[in-house]
Amino acid sequence: MSTDYQLIEDNSGFVNFPNHRNQENKTLVYLVSFEPKVKKSLLSNVNLILPGDFVSDDLMDRDFNSNLIKNLISQDIYNSTYFPNSESTDLESLMSINMLSIICIGWSVYSFEINGRQWKATFRDLTEEGKKLYYSLKKLHNSKEVRILTFTNI
Repeated sequence: MSTDYQLIEDNSGFVNFPNHRNQENKTLVYLVSFEPKVKKSLLSNVNLILPGDFVSDDLMDRDFNSNLIKNLISQDIYNSTYFPNSESTDLESLMSINMLSIICIGWSVYSFEINGRQWKATFRDLTEEGKKLYYSLKKLHNSKEVRILTFTNI
């Protein structure tokens, strides 16, 4: 007798996603640690391959609804923080800066919009376990940057 079991996966992980779903465009949330303005170090040896559209990190407020020209310039500056080779046409354009740690902490099959803006995960959106993980990464990389990155349209 063969019984098919469907794996029901809790993909929220360490993130409390919003209840208002926009459309079926997968969203990924990563917890990362890096050394700002350091191109290469002995510890920084992993890269994130751009998995879709970069929405924002948890600290900067990226506005997609402002003046088009001003918005494109600010997006280029913003993208270069994490994806400095975005103007390149090869695989290098999709690679992030060198990171110390990259952890996918949650994903959803939906994208989210709140008040007409794309949703980004912040510290407040983390579950209690997610906050513990965040603090653990801060403790491990105490003099480095720790950020929450949100991607959509995957």
